[in-house]
Amino acid sequence: MSQAKTAAAAQPHQYPGRPDRQFLVINRTGTVYVEPSGRAYGELDNDQRQADAGYWSTNPNVRASCEPLTVAVNDEVQRIYEVHAWHPYGEKWVAELGRSLTNAELDQHWRDYPFRIGSYCPPSPNPPKAHYPKPY
Repeated sequence: MSQAKTAAAAQPHQYPGRPDRQFLVINRTGTVYVEPSGRAYGELDNDQRQADAGYWSTNPNVRASCEPLTVAVNDEVQRIYEVHAWHPYGEKWVAELGRSLTNAELDQHWRDYPFRIGSYCPPSPNPPKAHYPKPY
């Protein structure tokens, strides 16, 4: 897995009635970066699953709840995954991702989940951090 996360950011949101509920939301710029060696990273056209899984600094509430993980690109939700577990990797964590969820599956099984594919999801005006969980 690539540890390069410079193109990612996340922001806090408030979810009425459940201020203790937290989700990890990743906001990416959609930019592709190329190192002098020719290695490309960022939001590539190929599968982003491995990069989306982590390495993230997550708090115990996020890890314990295993809520779905949301990935927005250029302020629009592109991917939402099931999270089965979190595994330590040094001082950070990697999500064990399940399948990608559809809006229909979210409507059926996670009705109160605040995002759907296509939702508007801008980065935080606070110092953006890819690992910052959103409280709901």
